[in-house]
Amino acid sequence: MKTNVIVLLIVFVSHLPSAHAENYSSLESFLSGTSAMSEASCSNLRKLVEKYEAEGKTAEAEPIRGAIINFCECMPTQVKTIRLTLSPNELKAQISESDFLKRFKPKIIDKCAAEQFKSVFSDGCGERLAKIYTNSDKFCNCMFSKLTELTDTDIADIGAAAADYIPLAAEAEKKGLPHPELSPWMKRYFAFEAGCKAE
Repeated sequence: MKTNVIVLLIVFVSHLPSAHAENYSSLESFLSGTSAMSEASCSNLRKLVEKYEAEGKTAEAEPIRGAIINFCECMPTQVKTIRLTLSPNELKAQISESDFLKRFKPKIIDKCAAEQFKSVFSDGCGERLAKIYTNSDKFCNCMFSKLTELTDTDIADIGAAAADYIPLAAEAEKKGLPHPELSPWMKRYFAFEAGCKAE
């Protein structure tokens, strides 16, 4: 099973915060916490890429570069943009973590997940996937086109589904067992792949 493409989203999904309705703080505090998480993750990811590159492990470094787009570029930009749209009183307002995620997950987490995943099939995609697909350029263009049909939240949901499915499927392969049942999002993603491989 070829998982080196959707594993890019798993790197991101593994960093997502969980919602706890009882956790209240100011909106500014949640935004600052998001920024702090982004900065820490960015630093760790850059170090990990440097380590893999020094060891000549380019395949291992590739998924991490996708996550860097998320944490080092997209998330800081989105948080900054949101802050500029809010008044001081709005930033001081108390809000639950679940409400924060409901309001800003599409603008930060989902948007950045989408940018990361789309980047897999944009610049340099044909070269990266040439060893996997004989028609890699067409495949990349096709997949990018398919993803643009989805919302940012749709793409984030694919990532969440992949984060659940891939480890279970890998474990099943090791044990010689059937793969777990595909979720609707995984079925849709693999249908995209199958269609684009056939073009």
